[in-house]
Amino acid sequence: MRKVEIEIASSTGTAAVYFIRLNGRLETDFINAPDGSVIQATRAVGRTTTAGIELTAGAQPVRGLLVDGSFTYQAHQVDDSPEGDLDGKWLRRQPRVMANWGAVMKRIASMSGSMVSTSASASRITPTRPNPTRT
Repeated sequence: MRKVEIEIASSTGTAAVYFIRLNGRLETDFINAPDGSVIQATRAVGRTTTAGIELTAGAQPVRGLLVDGSFTYQAHQVDDSPEGDLDGKWLRRQPRVMANWGAVMKRIASMSGSMVSTSASASRITPTRPNPTRT
């Protein structure tokens, strides 16, 4: 019978809640022109509000293995646009949900005493919330 001991060496985590109001915000769109080029169009959207939460966590569940990740949810809204046509609508090109994770495995090579590491990571950003009334 082989005995396996698992020691949780350390872990960390944070949580943040935020509310941001910006005045004079700009919004950029990229438009495909008939000739195949791309046109960058910038428009003033006025005052906007962003509210969200961000969570992060990291741990070393076993010796030599480090894992971490984060998750963000945020809601963006136009409060007062210069022409009034965007009031109450979501900002374009702003992700609602973002998440990522990573893992690193470190071990000491027995012959040379040098550190060897292997890592993996991934991230995900969801598309912005559909807003059928915006063109």
